[in-house]
Amino acid sequence: MPQKTPLSDAELAAFEAGQDFEALLVQSAREMGAGKARKVYTPVVAARENAGLSQAAFAELLGVSVRTLQQWEQGRREPTGAAKTLITIAAKMPEALKAVDPNFKAPAARVASARAVAVMRSAVEAANNAFEAVQRAAVHSAKKAPQRAHGRVVAKHIKA
Repeated sequence: MPQKTPLSDAELAAFEAGQDFEALLVQSAREMGAGKARKVYTPVVAARENAGLSQAAFAELLGVSVRTLQQWEQGRREPTGAAKTLITIAAKMPEALKAVDPNFKAPAARVASARAVAVMRSAVEAANNAFEAVQRAAVHSAKKAPQRAHGRVVAKHIKA
């Protein structure tokens, strides 16, 4: 994979000048509040999380190094042969991992993860509401209070 060259200072300044970061932030907050944000998973990550295992435990179960597992999860390398088959089994039937590891306990975290998702959604909603309240307050105070510029009073109009 060819390496990307970093932007020069002029290119970076031109890129930043063409971006409306405030609008992008507001859009991102609204998407998160609406539940549109999602995490991109590779099949390896999905299988590991479905089995309820850490990277170290899953790597040990597959007989590979943690670094190899991380490369699979990041999409830098593809598992082959038996590892690919075990990952498919772990994704579809995590309880089958007991045959490989007698100490394996199938995850009972589905309820806990549903609670965690609910808590995260309410936290995102609260953050979104707080952000909008701060925006409304800033617009309101900017309309009320005139600003001074070079010794004279200038009214600043902000569209809500």
